[in-house]
Parts: sequence; structure tokens; C-alpha cells
Amino acid sequence: MRRSYISFPQNILETPTQTKSKNMRGIVKNVSNFLIDDDWLFIIEGTEKLKYFIMAEPFYKTNGLRTPVTKRELENLNENVQIDFAYINMMEKNIITKIKW
Repeated sequence: MRRSYISFPQNILETPTQTKSKNMRGIVKNVSNFLIDDDWLFIIEGTEKLKYFIMAEPFYKTNGLRTPVTKRELENLNENVQIDFAYINMMEKNIITKIKW
């Protein structure tokens, strides 16, 4: 009988603060100018005035996550736009993992 094993990227196993995804509604408060070397693209403020981050693609790849950003988000997310999203707490930040329109 052949056994199959699930392999996880090493980075995920090293991030014990990662938790189950939660849903939230928030407003885009800050947009990266894409010219400087920010590790985030958008900062969203949630209903409790907490900050949630949409990170740049390399962050998601490094941590074995799928980026929530598509061309649609890049074209439509401007300051004061309201969105629904899912997030996880990872590395002491609220990281957005899915955007719902």
C-alpha cells in the first residue's frame, strides 16, 4: 500500500501565530504608491478601527498563501472604497487572504 504525504511550505510551519480565516468589512484607508519598496499594497481599516493589510505578492508566495489581488482589485481599490474580506492573523499582522465584492 502506497502512502501519500501532504507537504507544507516550511514558512507556514514556522508561523505559530497564523489562525483560522475570519470575515470582516472595512474601508480602504491607504494605497501604496507602488514606486517605493513597501511590503503592502493596501491598508484597510475594519469596523473596530484595526488595520488589515493586503500585502505584495512576494509575501504571499513566501508564506505559501494565494494572493487575493487580481487586476480587478488593482484597478478598483481606491481610498474610501468599502470591501468585505477574509483575513488571518500572521506575524502579528492582520493579513487579508480573500476579497469579496
